[in-house]
Amino acid sequence: MWAGPATWPALDVSAGAIRGGLGGRRRRSGREESPPCRESLPTRRQQQASHGGSHEMTVVRIGELGPKPRKSLLRSRVTPGMALLVLLAIAAFRLWVLETAIVEGHSMGATLLPEDRVLVLKFLRLKRFDVVVLTDPQARDTAIKRVVGLPGDTVSMVPRLIPVRGGHLPVGSQLYINGIPYDEPYAASSLPTVLPPTTLPKGSYFVLGDNRDDSIDSRVYGPVEERLIHGVATLIVYPFPRIRVIEHGAEPVLVSAGKAALNRSSAGSEKGT
Repeated sequence: MWAGPATWPALDVSAGAIRGGLGGRRRRSGREESPPCRESLPTRRQQQASHGGSHEMTVVRIGELGPKPRKSLLRSRVTPGMALLVLLAIAAFRLWVLETAIVEGHSMGATLLPEDRVLVLKFLRLKRFDVVVLTDPQARDTAIKRVVGLPGDTVSMVPRLIPVRGGHLPVGSQLYINGIPYDEPYAASSLPTVLPPTTLPKGSYFVLGDNRDDSIDSRVYGPVEERLIHGVATLIVYPFPRIRVIEHGAEPVLVSAGKAALNRSSAGSEKGT
């Protein structure tokens, strides 16, 4: 027969009874247990040590997707003013110090060949037999020639005489500077050339191509003013197999006295005819 809740024994659920019951259980187990306290909990370092040593902790701040990107040193320090100064320095360097030039044509063969790239220095003092880059006074384009006459020099040319049966054959040209004949080992010519003595005014230079038969130079347009000369070609920098120093400023060897007298007499006879 169902007795219902009314017949159940009354339970004491007060706080003291609960504490007493718990205390009785602890006493019956044979040891006194104390409730856990904050000091007995393992610290974060103890937890890290129990997992195999120390580990770095990654801290993530809310609202940040990741580490901030470092600013480029170039972006952070280069200003428009600095960039302009760099460009001006490069322009001044090319204007007053050096530049490169590409050879076109055959007027300087075999010293320089087409497509040779040469280094041009603009601060060197011009000397006789320098190879220079200049502006052609007639065509107004860039050319490369060799200086044979300095301001105040008197330049002339007569054909060289080759002995043949029954006389002499005029061939090429013999260069005279201030009445002194010069042997030009760099020059090539076969066509007879006559140039009357020409005295160069102040600030003007006489230029010739090394390939005399295929060159338009001071024999055609006269002396070149110094302001039209850009600089001295000193080095072939490309192509790589042709890298070499361009000889400049070396005096050619004087021809023999007998050969010079023969050339002079030939020049006089041609003028008379």
